[in-house]
Amino acid sequence: MSAMTKVTSSNIAEVGYNEDKKILVIRFTSNSLYAYLDVPRQVVADFVSAPSLGKYFGLSIKNKYITQSIQESELTDYLGKPRVRKNINYPEAMMAAALIAKNFRGAAAFF
Repeated sequence: MSAMTKVTSSNIAEVGYNEDKKILVIRFTSNSLYAYLDVPRQVVADFVSAPSLGKYFGLSIKNKYITQSIQESELTDYLGKPRVRKNINYPEAMMAAALIAKNFRGAAAFF
């Protein structure tokens, strides 16, 4: 996740993570942006999958990592350039999924 991703929360609007630099960026619903430095990937994974992002943030991120207030213009500096995804057409994707499911037992559970 290098680009900002919208999340469902009453206080957090978007999150982004630079895995190489271990930087978590959070945009709050007030539109303020903060970067949290040296955040492990597992903490970010637990954060974005938590039932309550606000509670997880308060318990496991807030005041635990070096924090910097940042501007919108600095997002690329912290998160890097968004990754370009190759467009794949629907029939190719379905064929690839069918081949994986056919060749790997239990793989169909992931689709």
